[in-house]
Amino acid sequence: MRTPPAAFAVRDQPLISAIVPVYNGAGFLKDAVDAILGQRYPRIEIIVVDDGSTDNIDEVVASLPVEVRYFKQRNGGAAAARNRGIKEAAGDLIAFLDVDDIWPENNLISLVDTLDGHPEIAVVHGHGQLMEQKTGDGPLGIHR
Repeated sequence: MRTPPAAFAVRDQPLISAIVPVYNGAGFLKDAVDAILGQRYPRIEIIVVDDGSTDNIDEVVASLPVEVRYFKQRNGGAAAARNRGIKEAAGDLIAFLDVDDIWPENNLISLVDTLDGHPEIAVVHGHGQLMEQKTGDGPLGIHR
């Protein structure tokens, strides 16, 4: 994955709408948003869709270090939350990040580069790794 050069032309980059569907995932939301912010991609709109959560998601959204577009709906499942996010999105491209997932650094740059280099394709996706968070201050465990 490449790191954007210093003269990275922000206005030439497509706006990406990063859609995060949430159902009782308040404990994961800050890490998911941090992973989006860690992309170092210059044009990201973050959309959080609460799919009928009963946890403290409102408090977590209010405490985020960046403004997000936040929508609430009755529980309809992850697909319904993603569809709501698409409906509300202003971006040129759509990226989905489940609330309990994180992206590796420069993931979005890599995916946009793939789209730019292959105009015949319309969809790209990354490869996932299953990780388990250990309790306490220990590192994340990676399972292959």
